Amino acid sequence: MIVTERLYLTADRKTVVKDGDDKAAHIFAAKGQQISDVVARQYGLLEIKKKRVKKVANKMVRSPENKSGGGK
Repeated sequence: MIVTERLYLTADRKTVVKDGDDKAAHIFAAKGQQISDVVARQYGLLEIKKKRVKKVANKMVRSPENKSGGGK
């Protein structure tokens, strides 16, 4: 994930807040910086919708070549 704005951690380092927030204590990431999806999910910055994952997974299942079982 590429960060689109400067983000900060709160003093307890448990929450990410935007630039200008009164709770901002430690810089977390600068604009344009890349952070891993694991870290982004940990702080709630990136969430995968269950429906979307299911839909993609279903498309990955390969269907039989010949469903009718008939000749060529």
